[in-house]
Amino acid sequence: MPGWVWPFLVLFMIIIFVVGVVYAVRKALHASRIVGSLAQTVQNSLSTAQQNEDAVTQQAPAFTQPLSSSSERYAQAHAHVLERKASAHSRHLQRWQVWKHFNE
Repeated sequence: MPGWVWPFLVLFMIIIFVVGVVYAVRKALHASRIVGSLAQTVQNSLSTAQQNEDAVTQQAPAFTQPLSSSSERYAQAHAHVLERKASAHSRHLQRWQVWKHFNE
């Protein structure tokens, strides 16, 4: 290889190295902004959750209350579970009805 080619190769290598460093720095700055906004969102969510947790009234443990109150809470919770299952089932049926007549 002729001697005059080497300076061009070295110059090209230095330029490519500098461009790579600039690219990496720009991507790192962009990623740090994204991580910062994510951290801010998580912090806001956690502070809101902490405030909500403080606002919730503490109930006595179930074993210290009469059995009727525990059974009422269980019945209410089970009713909510059944309502959610029924609504999911109705949404499922509605979607299948739409798909059933989609190609007609």
